[in-house]
Amino acid sequence: MLGAMQGQKMKAVYAEAYGTPDVLGIREVDIPQAVDGELLVKVVAAGVSRANGMMREGKPLFGRLMLGLRRPKHPIPGSTFAGVVSAVGEGVKGFSVGDRVAGETGEKGGCFAEYLLIPESGVVSKLPNSVSFAEGAVICDGGITGYNFIAIVLGASGHHTVLINGASGAVGSSAVQIAKTLGASVTGVSSAANSAYVKSLGADRVIDYQSEDFSLGARHYDLIFDTVGNYSFKKVRRVLTRTGVYATSVLSGQILGSMLCSSVYGNQKARFSATGLAKPALQKDWILALFQMMESGTFRLEIEKTFELDQIQDACRFVDSGRKRGNVIVQLSDG
Repeated sequence: MLGAMQGQKMKAVYAEAYGTPDVLGIREVDIPQAVDGELLVKVVAAGVSRANGMMREGKPLFGRLMLGLRRPKHPIPGSTFAGVVSAVGEGVKGFSVGDRVAGETGEKGGCFAEYLLIPESGVVSKLPNSVSFAEGAVICDGGITGYNFIAIVLGASGHHTVLINGASGAVGSSAVQIAKTLGASVTGVSSAANSAYVKSLGADRVIDYQSEDFSLGARHYDLIFDTVGNYSFKKVRRVLTRTGVYATSVLSGQILGSMLCSSVYGNQKARFSATGLAKPALQKDWILALFQMMESGTFRLEIEKTFELDQIQDACRFVDSGRKRGNVIVQLSDG
């Protein structure tokens, strides 16, 4: 099995420079070969996310220390996937050829391709039959990011009032559902066009950001989760409770500075967490928790648009526009 595809080619998205979606092209490259401890996965679907866009642009600039200083170190982008195990390397014990799987590769990318390699010790889990490949492709984007921030970083519970900025996006829509499952009172911030959708996720109240700035309102919140990154700790402090916490999933120098200052001064805190850098065992636990929520009917993943691999530029432009609702995927095969 290991050498069955040796010398064969596959289609893959390729980027040799940082920039707009125009830097993305399609190439034929060698299908990689699974070695010790690795899985070769035939990719059925891959998630297209805002995080992909930031990595494609090499932003923030200090992120290039991991991604590559002048050009992408890993030229095939894409960080979340679902597919079928095509081959296994020596020593693999938990997976077999034919298994349906989902996972994420983080900054190493490789998911926008017909095949990818991932170590068994990495973030990869078997996909329940009740979960589609499309859902599996995005559970490691908005799903586990939302779970990490709401359940772990912020520790939301029935005692908390939670505001989620960007409540209709991939991360925000997951966060709304998880916060409600944990018993919190949830306010979502979205456009008026997506208000009904955010309500359907369980939000108790929805604010239209085009007509109201929540940071100037009279309501106070125990926890604020900013999935968009267009607010700051300084700007929202007046609507945080005395011991309130602001967290964002968007990395910037500003949030790092706020974390440092709030760790020394005051009772209100600022938080950031790089979900994709959490230990694989933790991420697998979060994936399992979300699968259980899906099977119980308390969590769902909406796929707004599906693109083909050769439409990758259009898919990325749509995500970059900030107008998406839920998740966007690239479909590579029928499984």
